[in-house]
Amino acid sequence: MFQGTHLKYASLVNEITIMNTVADSELNLQNIVKVGVGSYPTEFFGGDFSYSFQPFPAIENINNQNLVARLLNPLIESGYNVLIRDNSILDFPSFQIVIPGFSEIYAYSLFRMKEKRSHDKVRKIMRNIHSASNEELSLLAVYIQYKKNYYNENSIPYLFGLPLKDKFRFGSESLTFLLVLIYIKLDKLTEAIKYIQIMLNILIYSKTTEPEDVTYLRCLRDYLSARMDNKIDKEIIGCFSKVYPHKILKEIIIRFKDNSKIFNHFFLKSNCWDCKNCELSKDCDYLKIEEIYLQIKTLKKNDPIDQSKLKVYFQNFQTWST
Repeated sequence: MFQGTHLKYASLVNEITIMNTVADSELNLQNIVKVGVGSYPTEFFGGDFSYSFQPFPAIENINNQNLVARLLNPLIESGYNVLIRDNSILDFPSFQIVIPGFSEIYAYSLFRMKEKRSHDKVRKIMRNIHSASNEELSLLAVYIQYKKNYYNENSIPYLFGLPLKDKFRFGSESLTFLLVLIYIKLDKLTEAIKYIQIMLNILIYSKTTEPEDVTYLRCLRDYLSARMDNKIDKEIIGCFSKVYPHKILKEIIIRFKDNSKIFNHFFLKSNCWDCKNCELSKDCDYLKIEEIYLQIKTLKKNDPIDQSKLKVYFQNFQTWST
């Protein structure tokens, strides 16, 4: 539970719920499996148990083969298939065990396939966001809102589908700021202002927030409101010059005056897979990962699965050692 986090600290980011609809939701279960954060049923912490606890059998003087048998026999007896591969290709003993219907974080339904297809589209849009059409940006906005509470999937690097260093402005709220930029580009200023206010409501209570970021967002919010009132830049400067620092006000007017160029000020242009000519290359670890990945793939190619060898690993699975 909590992926090893002490209850004292886990309670800061987790919730206890009496509502089964919350605890059993797909979103909640996925977040708990991935990062150990979510809503846990009150029964987990109650004093009564629906069954008596049986301690694990002693495992002293049991070899590795029988340890694996102890783990897998109950699953085999329950009707699960067990797929195993000897992955000791890096000069240390290692085995990959997959149990279809048990190992997966996601249930691979038709809906999941459609979701993956949507992510493929989103990756292409993000990597070409400077030239994205309004239709593509609208799709991106819908996808961001859908994924906003999915841990490990609610970040700009995930949208890119690249191993990027997460240096995007406003930290944990960088994805919401991307929504703000999208709605400004689409000239939906009411929506942009709504998400700026959501960011402010979160950032003003964060101990890691830079005061200048809060001022920047407030100035941007008021600048967009003034634009909705059809005020020109001279009027805006006259209204806000005594309220906001001149440097911030000037920067916002320059960056947000022309909606068509808005992404140029916040995102470098990607050029996958020509890394040498890609503006993102300094903050992208793709080449490093590719080198390691190709080495492992070569090792696997030279070490094909040997069914007769695997038979040795399986021969004692039906023997429950005590």
